Amino acid sequence: FTANGQFYGEICPRSAIVTKQWQRAALEVTCEYPGCLEAIVNRPFDKLITITNTGDAPAEAVMLDDQPDAGLAFADGSSFPMDLGTIAPGQTVTRTVRLVAEAGGQYTNRVMVSSSTSGAQAENVCPIEVVAGKLEIMKVCEPQVANAGSEVSFVVTVSNTGRGPLENVMVLDEYPQGIDPTSQDAVTLGTMAPGESQQVIFTGVAEQPGTYTNTARATADGQPEVTSSCDLQVVICRLEMDLVGPDTIYYGEPANITVRVSNVGDGPAEGCMVRVTSGDCLGNVTRDFNVGPLGPGEVWTQDFAANGTGVGQCTVTADSDCGARCAIRQDVQLRVTGLPALQVEMIDRALDGSEEGIFVVGETFLYRMMVENDVGTEATPDMHVEWRLPPELEFVTGRSNRGAEVTGSGSTARSQPFALGLNEVI
Repeated sequence: FTANGQFYGEICPRSAIVTKQWQRAALEVTCEYPGCLEAIVNRPFDKLITITNTGDAPAEAVMLDDQPDAGLAFADGSSFPMDLGTIAPGQTVTRTVRLVAEAGGQYTNRVMVSSSTSGAQAENVCPIEVVAGKLEIMKVCEPQVANAGSEVSFVVTVSNTGRGPLENVMVLDEYPQGIDPTSQDAVTLGTMAPGESQQVIFTGVAEQPGTYTNTARATADGQPEVTSSCDLQVVICRLEMDLVGPDTIYYGEPANITVRVSNVGDGPAEGCMVRVTSGDCLGNVTRDFNVGPLGPGEVWTQDFAANGTGVGQCTVTADSDCGARCAIRQDVQLRVTGLPALQVEMIDRALDGSEEGIFVVGETFLYRMMVENDVGTEATPDMHVEWRLPPELEFVTGRSNRGAEVTGSGSTARSQPFALGLNEVI
């Protein structure tokens, strides 16, 4: 400020200098995620907010506001706007908040700071990428076609194809009705890293034929449930057998027999054997035949011969065994017949049994007749002896050593019926 005055005609200025300093508050704000290049879904992470007053005047009534994108939420109960009070010139204030993301993706997190008294304000953004695991499941029935009663495997592969870990991974196998479990039905896999796969094998047994759908389910924290199914076809063999042979053969002759085994089921018959057992009349001979495997619709045929070694009726039995679940038995009745071989001899004797040869008229004498089944192969049926005497002879009486009475009159006589076994004599 200068004042000008005059003194005796001269100008006499007088000056005074006054200095005034103008001050203002200036705010800056930054944010970062300490030690975290990327965040993981559902796993809380920290954000550091730094506020600095770069001006030369205090910033009063400073308010901090944080506006996370949709999908981000505060995990520590922080509430905004947040009152920071007064920040002196050059002073730095920090605040740490904890966030959590509900889903993976790129997030732009905006922070703002302002002073209502000085009008200072600032804002900034700190983007963060949130990664997530991805749960996938695949299931295979091994084998896809199995014999009834055999154990089958359900191979389940669980994979994390995402960029983040999966927590609390569990696998559950839903056995359908008709398959009996032979292993656990639930497995906990825990944490799976990105790109990791784990295989779980469940086992079971299907007792009845049919088609069964087996489903496996996998779950993880924050992940939708995933499922995978496979179809198992259970088949079974079923045998039919024909055993064909003659009804009757003669002693010593061969009996030609055919055994035929058919698999009329929808499953293979493995390791099949056929055992044919002949009865007493064929010598009690046992024959074993290796059939091998019989696929569905396949037929195995075997012809063989057995000689009649004994007179009488017997049973020929065939047993086919292709394991405990595929067996069948068939039999046929057969009779071996023979021929009686009779030898007859008759001589005359005196009443005392001596040989005389010549008898006088009126004298009583004996005829002794012997009937023998000596080289036969079968007993005789019932038979009798009949005598026809010449006119010069007359029947008196008769008897046998086996109680068969002999009756008659005049020139004829007849014995009661009798039968002779092998080598028997009357």
